[in-house]
Amino acid sequence: MDELGLLPGRIYRLQVIVHEGHTDKGKAQVGHACRLMAYGLIDPPCRTDLHLEIVRSVEGLRIGWRPANAVLQEADTPGGPWRDVGQGPSVGVATNGLLQLLVPVPPAAPAKFYRVRLP
Repeated sequence: MDELGLLPGRIYRLQVIVHEGHTDKGKAQVGHACRLMAYGLIDPPCRTDLHLEIVRSVEGLRIGWRPANAVLQEADTPGGPWRDVGQGPSVGVATNGLLQLLVPVPPAAPAKFYRVRLP
């Protein structure tokens, strides 16, 4: 990990690419996946207890969650459908160790529902 130059407390997006090695394009199996990784957080990143807190501020909703491997989801109704949010450069780490996302809320915006799920 030291050779990668990762900084503790930062969130990184990792892309893993797999190729089985066949040169025949018709039979070769390839794939890729992207994941967020929170490096060097105080709390272990693979905890199983889910925590979600939402605070309304002038800027919008400040949403914090843990563990670091959990996925924040948003829906228009309590029953879903749910969509993953809270990924990418807009996610930060709060001083309390929670992952944090600021969601701007226009004055006339309809209500949104949030939850966290383990991958």
